[in-house]
Amino acid sequence: LDDVVSYENFKIPKGVGLTSALKENIFCTLACIERQIPLGIIGEPGSSKSLSYHIVCDSMVENDPTEFCKMFSAVDSLFFSCSEDTTPGQIEQWFMKAEARQKRHDNRRKDAITAQWKQQELASDSSAHNGLSTDEWAKKFKRVIVTLFIDEAGLPSRKKNRMVMKVLHPHLDDPKVSFVALSNHWFDAANTNRMLTLYRSHTDNRDLNVLAMACLQKRGARFDEEPDPTRREKEFVQHVCDAYDAVKFD
Repeated sequence: LDDVVSYENFKIPKGVGLTSALKENIFCTLACIERQIPLGIIGEPGSSKSLSYHIVCDSMVENDPTEFCKMFSAVDSLFFSCSEDTTPGQIEQWFMKAEARQKRHDNRRKDAITAQWKQQELASDSSAHNGLSTDEWAKKFKRVIVTLFIDEAGLPSRKKNRMVMKVLHPHLDDPKVSFVALSNHWFDAANTNRMLTLYRSHTDNRDLNVLAMACLQKRGARFDEEPDPTRREKEFVQHVCDAYDAVKFD
């Protein structure tokens, strides 16, 4: 995990510490977007759910990906935030928008590949155009994957007798676009069984240490560029983290 998720491979903002929770979120988000596996991340506020998604999207942007993310597809994101009053029709509308957008991207890529291949065929010296097949041209044109991102996905089902998220079932069974949902609450079993579900429990002491050390760094500095903390700083951070745990779980 440490070899994949690093400051070199992803656009991680200055002042952000790479906790184990953030690494796992980034890794799962990257893998699920690339393979179009529906992903649900569940955890209390502050567990790096939204942050990890934005880091992945910024790193996989079509025009400026990181060197590591150049080997993956580009991401085109659609954002929707739920409320307790969100209806199935609203969610279905966003899926229709995402799927239509995916078709446009795929058709544009297909047309570009076909045009290049025909241009090569018409050229008198095909070697000047590398003599590539359509499959080889396809590798040169990166695919753009549309990802529907739904925040607060657990809210519509908080009201009694509301089966709002049942609208997800066909889109999770046969996904046409990538899908990432964030929630502070568990999804129902029917949806959970149709997606990869990543549950974030409370922040452990090791991650608290990483977060605290990130707070101590110089303003505007990147976490991995800071000198190693002194013994006094380490002891101070450990005491603060222990005190936080004592208060939270008392």
